[in-house]
Amino acid sequence: MFFCAISGEAPLDPVVSKKSGNVYERRLVLKYIADNGTDPITGEKLEESDLLSIKASKSLSTLPDAILVYSPDT
Repeated sequence: MFFCAISGEAPLDPVVSKKSGNVYERRLVLKYIADNGTDPITGEKLEESDLLSIKASKSLSTLPDAILVYSPDT
């Protein structure tokens, strides 16, 4: 399961920053980017094009030992 770096809650529409690897609820991070132009955690410049949607099957997301790791360097 993923948790939004802004709200600390499981996002309904999760995205990951290609720059920092942080996971966000799409609507929250897009509002933050619109207001500030930066990543809310790292403070570095961030644009909507720097975000990737996270898609996981419902069955995968319910497995307690299933972990998805994203590395911004790949």
